[in-house]
Amino acid sequence: METIIISRADKSYSDINNLIIVIASYQIALAYITVGKADYKSGDDVRFEGLNSGKNIRIPVHGPVEFILEGKHPDEIHLTIEDSIEIKIAGKKGSHKDVLGNICMPAFLNFYENNLDMAISRFSTGSPIDYNNWPASWRMGWVVRNALSHNKKISYSPKYMNSPEIIWRGATVSPKNQDEPLENIVNFADILILLLDMEKDLN
Repeated sequence: METIIISRADKSYSDINNLIIVIASYQIALAYITVGKADYKSGDDVRFEGLNSGKNIRIPVHGPVEFILEGKHPDEIHLTIEDSIEIKIAGKKGSHKDVLGNICMPAFLNFYENNLDMAISRFSTGSPIDYNNWPASWRMGWVVRNALSHNKKISYSPKYMNSPEIIWRGATVSPKNQDEPLENIVNFADILILLLDMEKDLN
């Protein structure tokens, strides 16, 4: 089990903070609708199961909304990544899965585009850019970004059709997956963990 601490100085802070506010609000709404109350206390979280990463991620339910109601933001955000075990929660299948995927898209795309220039300067040594030499997290991030911009389907441009397979935390993708749904490769939990790995590799 790994606890990720995101501070205000981290590049992903704003994107993650906004994302967990929406996730907490969604979970609270589901609780009210299904059981008639949302009685959460400090330390309570919701777990999301990764598809191919072999990991779950735990997101706080108590805290994000409470901070907003007080007109504040936390100094730190704590997220927990743990080995995957099958869990039964709202959001794993069906329409909930689609909602979570759509919630995650803006945070991931915003982080990617805001930090792409830094990644290029950090990982590229010449021109044209050779993504094949980048860390696995950013190579997978490149695929995810392209898919999110192309109707959530794997999209390699012609010049990258000979790119080698990308392996990140057990999830694999290559040009052989062209036009397949992104959800066959990674889901909401995976994409959030991927974002955290991408920031780690930048630092």
